[in-house]
This record gives sequence, structure tokens and C-alpha cells, in this order.
Amino acid sequence: MAQVAISPARVSARPDDVELPLLERVGALTAIGEAIERAASGHGSALVVEGAPGLGRTALLDAARGQAAAAGLRVLAGRGSEIEANFPYGVILQLLEPAVLAATDGSRTWLFGGPAAPAGALFGGAGGDEAVFAREHGLYWIVRRFAARQPLLIAIDDAEWTDSRSLHVLAYLAGRLDEVPAALILTAPPRRRGGRDELLERLRAQARRLPLAPLSCAAIETFVRSRFPATGDETVDALATVTGGNPALLSELMRARSGPTATLAEAAPVLLRDALLGRIDRLPRACSALAGACALLAEPTPLPLAAELAGLTLADAAVALEALEHAQVLERSDGVTFTQAVIRDAVHADLSPARRAALHRDAAHLKARDGAPPAEIARHLLAGTPCGDPWVVEQLMGAAAGTRDAEMSRRLLRRALEEPPTPAARPRVLLALGEAEAPVEPERSTARLRQAVALLEDAEARAAARLRLGVTLLERGWAAEAAAVLECGVDDAAPGSLLAGELFSAYLSAALLDPARAAEARRAVRAGGHRSQLERMLATHPPGDALPSSYSWPAMNCLVWSDDLETAERAGGAARGVRAGARYWQGRLEDAAADATAALEAAGTAPSPTATEAGAWLALCLIERDELESAARVLNGPDAGPPHVRGLRVLARARLQLATDEPARAYEALRAAGRALSPVTENPAILPWRSAAALAAYQLGDLPAARALAGEEVRLAGRFGAARSLGVALGAAALAASPAERIARLQESVRVLEASPAALERVRSEIALGAELRRLGRRREARELLREALATCERFGATRLQRAAREELAAAGARPRRRDASGSGSLTPGEQRVAVLVGQGLTNRRIAESLFVTEKAVQWHLRQLYRKLDVQGRAALEQHCRRMAQ
Repeated sequence: MAQVAISPARVSARPDDVELPLLERVGALTAIGEAIERAASGHGSALVVEGAPGLGRTALLDAARGQAAAAGLRVLAGRGSEIEANFPYGVILQLLEPAVLAATDGSRTWLFGGPAAPAGALFGGAGGDEAVFAREHGLYWIVRRFAARQPLLIAIDDAEWTDSRSLHVLAYLAGRLDEVPAALILTAPPRRRGGRDELLERLRAQARRLPLAPLSCAAIETFVRSRFPATGDETVDALATVTGGNPALLSELMRARSGPTATLAEAAPVLLRDALLGRIDRLPRACSALAGACALLAEPTPLPLAAELAGLTLADAAVALEALEHAQVLERSDGVTFTQAVIRDAVHADLSPARRAALHRDAAHLKARDGAPPAEIARHLLAGTPCGDPWVVEQLMGAAAGTRDAEMSRRLLRRALEEPPTPAARPRVLLALGEAEAPVEPERSTARLRQAVALLEDAEARAAARLRLGVTLLERGWAAEAAAVLECGVDDAAPGSLLAGELFSAYLSAALLDPARAAEARRAVRAGGHRSQLERMLATHPPGDALPSSYSWPAMNCLVWSDDLETAERAGGAARGVRAGARYWQGRLEDAAADATAALEAAGTAPSPTATEAGAWLALCLIERDELESAARVLNGPDAGPPHVRGLRVLARARLQLATDEPARAYEALRAAGRALSPVTENPAILPWRSAAALAAYQLGDLPAARALAGEEVRLAGRFGAARSLGVALGAAALAASPAERIARLQESVRVLEASPAALERVRSEIALGAELRRLGRRREARELLREALATCERFGATRLQRAAREELAAAGARPRRRDASGSGSLTPGEQRVAVLVGQGLTNRRIAESLFVTEKAVQWHLRQLYRKLDVQGRAALEQHCRRMAQ
């Protein structure tokens, strides 16, 4: 067999030391070195070292850390573990917390300034219940600021056990490493489908992958004979066959000094387990106790904590640790860790279930005594067995309230219910669990909430429970039942309290969906006192939060559905996905798109009502701006939420299909949405699907269907009484009317919409009216109306309506002016915002922080500014922008 060179530094002369050198890893080491050099020169990159356990992933990462330190990089290190895989931001905290805690007060102020502020709460600083995107964008900025002071190596071992929120942050960082002097290196197993690996795929797609192959026979021969020169070929071949070229298995079997070749393959699994545990079994009993305690605690483990959990004095634990270090089971740096994950796993698996549960329970009490975060305590309680302990229930409830991971919250609360809680605490657990389960298991959620309501005797507590139950029913589309539950809650709540306000706004939202209550509910919303109450209630929620609370979106919907768009605009910071709708109707397309985009980013990739609604509004804005391909991408995905929310997405898709000459598909989709919505509501103010379907029927040439659909919407809108929905319905009814009736219908539509803040729909009807006037030969009237409509469309950025207005003006004999292609008048709102900050002398980085965008986005806007304003150089651009601002 061929010989393979090995590093003498990694082969010890001690008979018991069979540590394997980094054989056949030159390519990976070279790539790691290049990434570190790139970071040192100011440019980031990402690597994923891929291989099965035991192929040397950790050894390569250790080598990377050594290279990075030698090159002057700061090393931020973390390690995933199965025990902690479900705890949000665990690995990110491993990376950043030591560096943050070591920073001076002045440095911390700088670290958490600007866009990094929302991440402060994770490190015990200022901050509250920020949206997920803002918090994770803040973590990106913290990493970036550390890197600005000293290039970084971010080293993460066992990424397959990294919690999902940390993976989201790492993927977000990996996509922006060209702006950050940092080398991101992770170790992970080969790619698989499902679970956290789906998140790992986002990282792999943005990183250079370094797959590790098993050792060749030549490498195995070289290593074995460097330790035992007299080893025969048959034994070497057997070691290669049994280990599959896995370096860790080879080392363990070498330590075990296996028997004859014929029995080696059969005995290998047992030999490996025995070899791992045998290192500990040959040591004093205290060593086994300490290793077992360390296997249950997060690494690195403080020795005093491990000693107390193992029932040892600190002095005895120190002696045991020294023996375990000599046996290469444990090692210490900042704390105690296992030398290999495979040893930790073997020790953990060797504990009996009863012993494991007892240790976890003891560990939870020790952590609580020492003031550990609730998540650390709960990690052990989840692994324990139910025993009816009220203390366990309270700890789990506290951890559930403190986590921002919805699935973990549900898991903690289900475990609390299994404990079980005392009769007095049971309603509280049911309430929290019912609310947590509502987005994913509505049937189970409503059952739990009904149980809680039935168990509660206190009126105020029962009112709060009815609010949660009513909102859950409302989210499922059960408007009439929700309204009844919420009405009872209003009676239970103390008059004038915030709870009473939340109940009333949710009741009105449900009543607007319920045909029997809708008109009365609209009048209540429009009444001054009730409108002020809704506005005050929304003001209690933090402005700028992209994700609505369960109690802010009903209030927002009440305002939007009732045409009180100005109040919704003022108070809508608590529900940006809903406010996007108010801004869309007002014609503020760019602001609406910004709100919808923020809500989508905060909602994440999983289907949700927030994502469905925000995606629909964003697509509708894009359609008006004639960005049809972008709209199609936004609408490509599953829907979630109650029927009226899913119906909004259908409406957006239908508008897109009408814009792309697919009226048949639009018509069928809208009729199906109408059938799904009919058990919930008939109110066109909530979803004007009939008018859109009437337009599709008109384009298909089915005038009777168009007439029937539009006529029904006019009737329903008139009964509800909101100007927007009535004006839209009248505009649709004009399509299938006779020429004489069409003018009257369109004039009535414009007149009705003038009393509504829905300016986008008003200008749509004005253009249709102008076209009809032109066809009847009334060109002067048509030109006057169309010029005003064109100016409004330009202000809104409604490209499709602009084109329609221009075409009609040209047909009416006018020569409409073209929008400037250059100069300050040609700037988009986004370019105008960048221009203002450039005029103030801000750098690209400061502009990016102020506008919450990347530097690449700023650079793109700057290129447009240079081109449109015809200036050269930053100084000239700043001067020009200052003149524009003046």
C-alpha cells in the first residue's frame, strides 16, 4: 500500500495516545486558510465543513481557530448540542455574549446603537418585544461592528444542532458577508431533507462546501503502522472495513486493541461503545458521576455546578476531572467539555431513564437557585418526568412567557399541563396554551380556551379568557360565534379598562363580518367616542411593530373596513400589515409596499395570516406599479388564515390574472373564493370579490353574469353604508350597463368616492368616466378630468393607471406631458430619501442604518442619483442634494 505523510506534531510517543492526525485534509485546510486571509484583508466568506461524525470536522475547526488567532483575527466560537437545539438564539449567544459582556459601557452604547438596538434585550439591555426581523437585523449589526474593530472568525461546531433562530441569523449574515470582514466556518453533517436542515440549506447555498471523505486505505495503513509497525495487512484491511475510514472509530478501536480479523467486523459496535465507556469505567467512581453530570449540562460546563450535580465536593471533582482529562474524556478551557461529541453521546445514553430524569430535575433546581435564565431551567424540566410539582409548572410557564420561539412556547406549556398543574393554576395554563396553539392547531386551541372560560370564576379573568377565545374564533372565520363570545366578555370587563377596549374592538371586528350585525357595527365605529376608544387602544401598542398583536389587528380592521383610513393611518403602527391596506386605498403605494414588506419580513417564511395579508397588499401595490413579475413572485406560495384573509390573496391573484389577460382563471378563482367566504361574511367592504369577478365576466363577454355580480355588490355595499365599497361596486356596475346608464353610474361612483379617503379607487373611476365621456364626444370634459387624474396617478406612482390616463388623453386630442426622465422631478420617493441624507453629509453606512437597508441598496440609489442629476463625484452630489432640500 502507498504511504501517506502525517504531521509528527500530532502523533504522540505515549503508548496510550492514539490521537489521529489530520490526514488527507490538505484541501480543506487550504480553503480555511484562504478564508482567514480574505477576512484579514477586509472581505468575508463562508465555509461549511461537511462530514459524518468522526471524520474530523471538529479537528479542522480547531485548526481554523489556531490559524485565525495567528493571523490576528478575533475568534467567536459556538457549538450546537441536541440538548439545547430548541432554545432560541442559544448559539448566537454563545458567539456574542462573552464579547458583549467584556465590552466597556462606551463600547456597548456603540454596539447597540441605531439598527442594533432591537437586539439589546437578548443581552440583558434595553429593548422589548421587537419584531423578529428587527431583532435579527440588529444581531447582524452587532457582528458587523465587532468586525469593524477586528476581523472575525465565527466558528460553529455541530451546526445540525443549532437552534432555528440562530440559523436564521447566520443565514442572514452569510448573505451579507461581502460587506463584513469575517470568515464564517461551520461544521455539519452531509445534507439531508427536513427539520433544521432546511435552514442549513440556506447557509450551504451561500457558502463554499468542504465535504470530508473517509480516510483511504493508504491513510489508515500509514497511521496504524506509525503506531504499531508490526500490524499485518489483514488487520489493516479489517480496520478499514469496520471503520469505513472514520478517523474517530479508528482511534477508538486502536485504543481497544481489537482481536482477530474474523471477529472484528461483528464486534466493532460493541467494541466502540465499550472503548468509549471503558475509559471512564476504569477510573474511580467519582469520574463516572462527574462525566454523567457534564453530559446533561450545556457545554462548557462550570466545574462547581457539575460537581454539585454529581454529588461531589469541589476538591473531589477537581481530582476526577484531572483523571478524565488524562483519559481524554473531558478537557477544560473556559469550562469543562467533552473531547468528542461521540463520547458525550455515549455517556448520556448510558444513563438510565430514571437517573437521567433525576439529574435533570436536580439541575433545574440548581440553575434556578443560581439565577439562570428561565430557558436554561426549562431545558432540564422538559427532559424530566411529570410529578405534579407546582414549582415545575411555574418555571415552565415563566419560560414559555419569556421565549420568542412559538413552537418552544407550545412545547413548554404542554409539558406544564402534563405535570399537572394545581386546580387553581390549571385555567392559567389552559389559557396560555390555547393562545399559543391558535395559529397552528385552532381546533385544539378553542377547546382549551373554552375549558379555561368554564373554570374561571373571577369576572375580569373570565373576560380576558373570552377575549382570547373570541379572537381565536375570529381568526378561524367564525364571526357570529366570536361576536357572541366577545359581547359576553364586554359585559364581564370593567368599564373603561384597556381590556374592555380590546374586547369591544374585537367584537366590532367580528360584527363587521357578521351580516346580521355589520351595519350597526359600522355606525358604532364611525361614532366619535368609539373611534377615539379604538385609537387609544391602538396607541397602547408599540409603533413600528410589523407584526400585529392578536388584539390590535381587530381594531385596525374595524377602521379600515369602515373607511376610517385616516385614523388607521395615525394609529396603524401596531399592525403594519393591516395599515398597508389603508395606505393602498389612499393611493400611497410606496408607503403601503414598505409596510407590507416589513410585515412579511417579520412574519418569516412559514405560512401565516400576517404573511398572507401583507403579501396580498404588496402584490396589489406592485400590480398598480406595473411590476407584474414581482407581484407573481410575492403571490407564489401557500395561504393561511381565516377565509377573508385568504380571499384577499385570491383577489390579488385575480387582479394579476386580469392584468395578464387571463380573465377565465380570475373569474373561476374569485367565484371559488366567494363560495368559501359566504358562510363568514357578505360584506364587500371586507373583500370586494364580486366587482372583480364582474370585470372578469365582462372581459369574457358574459354581460348577464357581470351585471348580476355588480348589482349584488351594489346592494350589499349600500346596506353596509361605506363609501369606498359602494363606489367600487358602482364602478363595476357601469361596465355592463347601457351607454346611457354607464355615464350615470360612473358619475355616481366618482361622487360617492369623493366622500371617501379611498383616493386610488376614485382616480380609477375618474379615468373610466373620462374614457366614457371621450367616447360620447364630450372631449373637453374628458380632457379636464383625465389631466387631473393623470397628475394624481403620477403622485401615487400608479404606473398602470398613468398609462391608461395618457392613452385616453391622447385619444381625446390632448398631448399629455411625459414625466421627467432626469432631474429632481424624476426621482422616486426612495431616491429622494437617500438624496436628503446625502445632502446632510451622511456616509453610505449611516444612510443604510437610518433607512434600515443594506449598503448595496444605498449604492444602487446613488447610481440612479448620479445618472438622473447628471453630477460627478460625491462632493458635487452632496452640494446638489443640499440645494434640492432648500
